[in-house]
Amino acid sequence: MLDGPQDIPKHQALLLGVLPLGPQQWIHRRVEQVSYIDASTVRRRISIDFEVPDGSIVRDAPGPVYVPIAQLAKRTLSRFDLRDSDGCSLPMVTKEENAHISTAMLLAVARQLVGDLVDSVVEDH
Repeated sequence: MLDGPQDIPKHQALLLGVLPLGPQQWIHRRVEQVSYIDASTVRRRISIDFEVPDGSIVRDAPGPVYVPIAQLAKRTLSRFDLRDSDGCSLPMVTKEENAHISTAMLLAVARQLVGDLVDSVVEDH
């Protein structure tokens, strides 16, 4: 459980800011299947083969590594599950955890761009 943006290592937060800019460098394959179950039900399955870039120091970091594999509409998901290549269930971050990750990523990018101009007031709000 992430209790705040301070729980995300700065190098991982910065990586999260960079990965969406070049998905072709780390996402190898994406397959989407849509099946019509009945007149009012659709099943959508997405398969993504990816690898965290070699130059990343996050790759050997202890603990979970967060990667932005999908952007979903902000609504209730029904029958949603997230699985690894062996079919084992993976946890999806909560709304609060996602907010902490996003905050850490924005702070890391800001620090990279403007350095010491990011002060505690920015971090607190």
